[in-house]
Amino acid sequence: ALIGKNISKVQDLYNLDAKDLKLIKENMPEAWAKISSKIRDALENVIDYNDQLSDLEDSLAEALTGISFDDLDSNFSSTLVDMSNSAADFASNMETDLKNAIIRAMMTNVYSAKLEEWYKGFQTAMSDGTLSSDETASLKGQYNDIVSSAIATRNELFKAIGATDTTTTSSLQKGIQNVSETTADAIEGYMNNVLGQS
Repeated sequence: ALIGKNISKVQDLYNLDAKDLKLIKENMPEAWAKISSKIRDALENVIDYNDQLSDLEDSLAEALTGISFDDLDSNFSSTLVDMSNSAADFASNMETDLKNAIIRAMMTNVYSAKLEEWYKGFQTAMSDGTLSSDETASLKGQYNDIVSSAIATRNELFKAIGATDTTTTSSLQKGIQNVSETTADAIEGYMNNVLGQS
């Protein structure tokens, strides 16, 4: 009755999946204890491996979507409890989750590798303790290429899901470019100043 299957002998346990075995172990401890230790250990290994696989699947799902199912369930419940929330609020939350998933996928599949390559170039350029004007210009250009590509990809994918983000590509790109230029100039100036005083 517990698992909806007839178990008349130990051999029948071999045909059960890990979920059913776990139910029997947790709800019928006395019967479970009567199974020979060798067979019981093997069955418990099946349960343990399945739990590990489930954890890995959950981790993969969270890595791909940017949110765990537990968090999704909790956020949905919290939004539902608040009587002031409407269908538009649920739609907004879903859009945010979709955006996060898209960005996470973009970073995992493409842009983390591009940034890592750029960062290694940055390290190499700084290996002598300073940045030349050519090195600075090259780093700026490479970084801005990554930014431009990422923004274009993001906007295209956001458009595909009907995202309502109103930020324009040009203004966002300009802002990031200004930040990168300021940062690179500050690093160059600081390092040159330090070396000049040594």
